[in-house]
Amino acid sequence: MHHLDGGIIGGDGQYANINLMEIGFNTYLLAGYCFHNSEKNLSGVYLSQGIGYLQHKIFIDTKNQNIPQLNENMKKGYDRFSNGISAKFSIDYKFYHKKGMFQISSGLNYTVAHTKIQRNYDFANNIMYPNKRKWDNFLGLKFEVIIPIQRKNDEQFHYF
Repeated sequence: MHHLDGGIIGGDGQYANINLMEIGFNTYLLAGYCFHNSEKNLSGVYLSQGIGYLQHKIFIDTKNQNIPQLNENMKKGYDRFSNGISAKFSIDYKFYHKKGMFQISSGLNYTVAHTKIQRNYDFANNIMYPNKRKWDNFLGLKFEVIIPIQRKNDEQFHYF
């Protein structure tokens, strides 16, 4: 049962402690092009775009508390589970150290997806979900450092 101030009351009559998180996955087939000064130096601007699939929902973590209104079946009325076809656009700058000691990359990603909520009813607003698709937009920044680990196998075998 919902309390008037927005809190959720558990089966023991106390306020429940829950976490809400967005979870999902995406997969893409990407193609791109690199602009760099020379064939020997791979550092430069990398552009890529692709088409794929995106799926996401609100993950409701009840931390194993007894909350009858948020059992596994009831969570589906609140999670807004959505999926659909998507497109991804990326622009990155990659720097490759001349001796291969490390690589640094920084970039911007934009994803647009044409998704549909796969649930029938919205418990939070007491309405049926419309049977239509919507546009989801995601903008992301990334920074990465790659340090290759090179191991030599110095084992020698002697057979007599």
